[in-house]
Amino acid sequence: MSGAGDQSGPFVIRLAAPGDLAGFFELAKLTGPGFTTLIADEKKLTQLLEASERAAKGEPGSIMLALEDLSTGRIAGCAAVKRGGKKRAGFANFQIQRDEAGKPRSLTITDAYSDLTEIGGLFVHPDYRSMGVGKALAQSRYLYVAAAPQTFGAQLFAELRGVIDEDGVSPFYDAACKPSLRMTFAEADRLCAAGENDRLVAGLPKGPISTKGFPAEALAAIGGCHTSGRAAQAMLAREGFRFEGIVDLLDGGALVAVETAALASLKESRLLRIKSSGLFPKTASLLFATAQPDGFRCVAGRGAIIENMVMCCPETAAALEVAEDAIVRVTPLASREAVNEKPSLSPLHPRAL
Repeated sequence: MSGAGDQSGPFVIRLAAPGDLAGFFELAKLTGPGFTTLIADEKKLTQLLEASERAAKGEPGSIMLALEDLSTGRIAGCAAVKRGGKKRAGFANFQIQRDEAGKPRSLTITDAYSDLTEIGGLFVHPDYRSMGVGKALAQSRYLYVAAAPQTFGAQLFAELRGVIDEDGVSPFYDAACKPSLRMTFAEADRLCAAGENDRLVAGLPKGPISTKGFPAEALAAIGGCHTSGRAAQAMLAREGFRFEGIVDLLDGGALVAVETAALASLKESRLLRIKSSGLFPKTASLLFATAQPDGFRCVAGRGAIIENMVMCCPETAAALEVAEDAIVRVTPLASREAVNEKPSLSPLHPRAL
């Protein structure tokens, strides 16, 4: 991602592999409570990376993407795409029922979104957050989906991390779930990370849970977002994700959904022939990705679009590991100023998948 405005580099976003275990373990130690994608356990991370490798070849499961600092080989972040299409056993969340004033009246367990493609697992190492790589990592997931749209669902959803304090306490969980489950949030979170959602769902009331007795901080947490997830929330909103009243079973964080074809990054993307050059008009910050899912690689950089070609610096083409004139998918890289605005279509034109 060299030369991409406020970014340092070079960086590449690629499919994660079992050899990334040490890097993923370092990330996992930093994630904190409520981030169930990465658990600081070498055995579990080994299983995650091996399953990711199989999922990238077509099996069900989460496909992990790794953000690699090419200058050091360090894993600077990760993101995930989980194929939908089948109802996931044990997958459950809460549907909000509102009163006439629009305030949450009760919560009912639902399996909504369990068959949609999930976009998640976004985490950037603190050492790299000031470099602006997070937005490229977030957008790369959509370009991965675009590389093989027939293998993913017509809709995507993402889960925002809910409100959890510095001591790992979730006010939503303590009000909505703890009276029935009789365990701490940390204990329930570990069960969720271990895939034992069935056990949690079995312990919760089958009927609506009234919010009448919830303390103010628990009510405020319904559909809320952890402070560390605000930037991700803004990027999801820019892509077209919307909150439809579904919240996480444990921390009450919002689940947001969008039609795959309506994603801003895909609507603005084009398939172009790549031309590397040391001299070209640097007109836009772009995200470049290989057009095929096998060996997927994605790089942010400056580029110029001329008819059916995209010109970039040799370092960008080298990081993508593509030959001259190869077909790549290109989309504008969302700027920090644009994440809360309507996406601009210039200089690229919309292109339907």
